[in-house]
Amino acid sequence: MKDENKVISDKVLLYLSQNHVLSVEIDRLNVIVTEQKEEISELRIRLSDDVALQKRINEHMALMVVLFAEIESLRKRVQDKEK
Repeated sequence: MKDENKVISDKVLLYLSQNHVLSVEIDRLNVIVTEQKEEISELRIRLSDDVALQKRINEHMALMVVLFAEIESLRKRVQDKEK
């Protein structure tokens, strides 16, 4: 009986030791997850800013195309009037 108690006691100590190691690892990984969540949040903000900027750039480029077409039209009108 004494040997059985010793074996059980040793197993409990081993379990407690392994449990502690796993708890420490879980805590470490939880910290990493929290940091990555913050990084993702920052990246989403930056991405939304970039998307808005890209949209404005595209709008300005479209406006430039229209304005160049208008300039060419006016240039042709002037040339036609000169003839």
